[in-house]
Amino acid sequence: MSQQKTLVWNLHTRLFHWLLLVVFTVSMATGLLGDIDLMEWHLISGYGVLALLCFRVLTGLFALDHAHFLRLPLSPRAVINYLRGQSNHSGHSPLGSWAVVIMLLTLLAQTLSGLLTTDEIFTEGPWVAWADERWISVASVIHANNYRLLLLLVALHLSAIGFYWLVRKNNLVKPMISGYISQQDGAQAAKPISLLRLCFLTAIAALSAWLLVTISP
Repeated sequence: MSQQKTLVWNLHTRLFHWLLLVVFTVSMATGLLGDIDLMEWHLISGYGVLALLCFRVLTGLFALDHAHFLRLPLSPRAVINYLRGQSNHSGHSPLGSWAVVIMLLTLLAQTLSGLLTTDEIFTEGPWVAWADERWISVASVIHANNYRLLLLLVALHLSAIGFYWLVRKNNLVKPMISGYISQQDGAQAAKPISLLRLCFLTAIAALSAWLLVTISP
């Protein structure tokens, strides 16, 4: 069968992926270094992660490529068929889809707990001023430990990329740059997102993150 290039990852998905890589790296590095002078950058990068998560939720609901939530094959049957080699997916595989969901939820837990975290000396999240002490305590524990799960998920993600590249001869990075894969005829293509819709979803995401950071009772 002839080969053709098929659009799988739309512009918004690629932007989210690479911007998240940058702000997550900054947030993780500034947090682990523990330097007081870096805490402002830690807060700013954390707000950036929150804005990107808002953006991802919106595009997962209203955009039309394989990152749409309804196009993630999450059912147990899809996972079993994939493990048996009985299915082929243009976008995320069933295992990859579950990895996406778990990563997004873990990032959300880290960012929201950060809004409620304080070191009781120099730095505190914007929700600390009006939150109950019990919630602050719980959030601080989550924020101080959840990053280990995030690092584990990142390690698994990189390992999966390496496995597909070296064993299955499938470069997963290149499509996340170009948006296209070379696949047999019949592959389901993504519908390109309009610039107007992309700008609108970006504005709503930024506004949502701003409201979450500045909300007060």
